[in-house]
Amino acid sequence: MAITATIDPNQATAFIHKSGQIAPGELLKGIQNLVSSPKFGDLTKIFIDATRADFRNLGYNEICNYAEYCGTELNDFRIVIVAPTDIAFGVARMFETLSDIENLLITRNARIASAWLGVHYKCRIDE
Repeated sequence: MAITATIDPNQATAFIHKSGQIAPGELLKGIQNLVSSPKFGDLTKIFIDATRADFRNLGYNEICNYAEYCGTELNDFRIVIVAPTDIAFGVARMFETLSDIENLLITRNARIASAWLGVHYKCRIDE
């Protein structure tokens, strides 16, 4: 799986790392697994790092289904997406439009994302 999630209860944050080729169905399955976690109820923030993600195999319907689910399940969260590549940034902007999540930032810079979300995150983009 190219998507992993870590829950940091001290920061009330889920850190989601997307890397490599994202397979069809993987986005939705990953977020559904996170939402079903017993630790998920205590979270208020989500940090998505798409620095090393390859979204080329995802179609419009895949992004729509993911965005619709997130728009329903995550609308009360503060969410940031780090998307430094053009394709990742474009997919993130599609997600933003389709999900209609109110408290969402898309940026190319992990430091800006960390500051906006108010969390400490080791920026993988700087490694």
